[in-house]
Amino acid sequence: MRSLALLGLAGLVACVGPHDSADSVDSAETGDSGELVAAPDLAVLVDASGCGDVQMVLGDPGGELLLLFSYNGGLAQAAYESEAGQAGVELELAVEGSLELWRGTSVTNIPCNDALNGDEEVLQSWLAVQGSAIVEVVSDGTTEPWGEYPGTATLELSDVVLSSEGAEDVAIESLSWSAHVGWLPG
Repeated sequence: MRSLALLGLAGLVACVGPHDSADSVDSAETGDSGELVAAPDLAVLVDASGCGDVQMVLGDPGGELLLLFSYNGGLAQAAYESEAGQAGVELELAVEGSLELWRGTSVTNIPCNDALNGDEEVLQSWLAVQGSAIVEVVSDGTTEPWGEYPGTATLELSDVVLSSEGAEDVAIESLSWSAHVGWLPG
């Protein structure tokens, strides 16, 4: 179920410098020169997928970069149970939900997967320290006997800053995508 429609990449990414003081970063994390690790180019994130209630993924075709959003608020179930067949929430990412950026080897294999290859490795991760997310789920009107509620989720990110010790911050002005959710691997 990878490669679902990408809705928007407007104003995707900008490097905004370090979130934490560079004085607290040792040279092993920043490289031999002591410079911060460069922020990755998010324009390569084109493969959308999702699972559960609710996890949304946007990865690069090579498997080396991944943006991962998670929210355990039961939105897929709420959409199924609502008369309108949909449910949504607006979140402040510094305190609700989770948004991470992973760079490494085969990192796109990790989420929504119960059978890893063994070569997956996250080498650098960034965590959202500010920004907002709007998540909307539209139920497909079915439920699974094991308690899953399939549907389509749309995630809209705004004014996000992701931070990682020893690396440049990553800013996402605006980004949105849709993916199938409400299922579990296995």
